[in-house]
Amino acid sequence: DRVLVGGTKAGTVRFLGPTHFAKGDWAGVELEQALGKNDGAVAGKRYFTCQPAYGVFAKPEKLQRIQEVDQEEKPIRKGDPLAMSTPLHRSPKDGAGAGTGAGAVAAGLTFVSPGLCVGDRVVVSGAKSGVLKFLGSTDFAKGIWAGVELDEPVGKNDGAVAGKRYFQCPPMFGLFAPERRVEKSAVDVASDVNATFSIEQSASASVVKKLPSPPLVVKEA
Repeated sequence: DRVLVGGTKAGTVRFLGPTHFAKGDWAGVELEQALGKNDGAVAGKRYFTCQPAYGVFAKPEKLQRIQEVDQEEKPIRKGDPLAMSTPLHRSPKDGAGAGTGAGAVAAGLTFVSPGLCVGDRVVVSGAKSGVLKFLGSTDFAKGIWAGVELDEPVGKNDGAVAGKRYFQCPPMFGLFAPERRVEKSAVDVASDVNATFSIEQSASASVVKKLPSPPLVVKEA
């Protein structure tokens, strides 16, 4: 199954169990790019086979199922089937066009959400706040994903995943989450409501000003 190692390196789990080089269970992953440290063997002991520099070993808790980039990390244990969650599919809207952040070129397809716009203040999973920097399709998972630059270094990347850049931010400030897990922050929502109310008030005032005054009738004594 496809996973992310350390939140940045994509690959496929090839081994899961005890090793001779360290205590406890370890996961052996064949990476999709030459960012590893071995070919599946460590200290002369082979655990799986892959190309040189494509293999890496990590503790199971450092792995994330590819569709759970934004969710709370769930340890991968020996015997775990690594079942992937059902992907979110959405068809692009007519006239959506390109240009939702720098990721529009990187990902190929960009989508427009009726509730979210790049530049909005948002909250991820009800806990992590930041600014929406990317909204669209990605290469690391199906569905529509939101790329957020967080206010604090509690993220997992710098706007790039598996060597593909979708937006730019400092390391550990970037986070990707399915669109359904990202909400506009209360501050932005309040601003939108106030702006709408102000526009409606202005429109009402204009109508009142344009209403003709009733004719003055003087009765003769």
